[in-house]
Amino acid sequence: MDVGSEIGPVTGSPRPDFITAYHDTLRAELARLASADAQTRPQYLQALGEEWLEASRRGVATTLQLFVDGGMDVNYQDPRTGQSALHAAAGSGARQSVRTLLRTVHCDFLVRDSAGRLPSECAYLFGHDVALARLLGNKERKQAAELVVSIARRP
Repeated sequence: MDVGSEIGPVTGSPRPDFITAYHDTLRAELARLASADAQTRPQYLQALGEEWLEASRRGVATTLQLFVDGGMDVNYQDPRTGQSALHAAAGSGARQSVRTLLRTVHCDFLVRDSAGRLPSECAYLFGHDVALARLLGNKERKQAAELVVSIARRP
């Protein structure tokens, strides 16, 4: 596929028909995930999980919302890194993605990646966004208090 042909001539943004086609394909894949049996579900989930995390990193809120509406597990973690969408968005400074994730009901702020980091730590260390780290830290402390668990620093 010639990528240049998918770029609009004036704005340099992707053409709307290209985005619509991608979202239609994504909706179909999410429907397959929802109807998958126990054997094939992990394969669909892993393939869609990579797309989910990439959309989170890039700050593509419309695509993230499509995933959420399609039933994607908001707390899905990459099997290799343990990163959730919130880790990915915070670590890349994608505030639009973080906003979308914060609006979801089931977002777990206490999920740690394979290195034991919380999303607020990723925002500070990799996203270099102190304000975002502070916001996520407040959310983490609030959720920890509600669940009566400790979020003490790891050893």
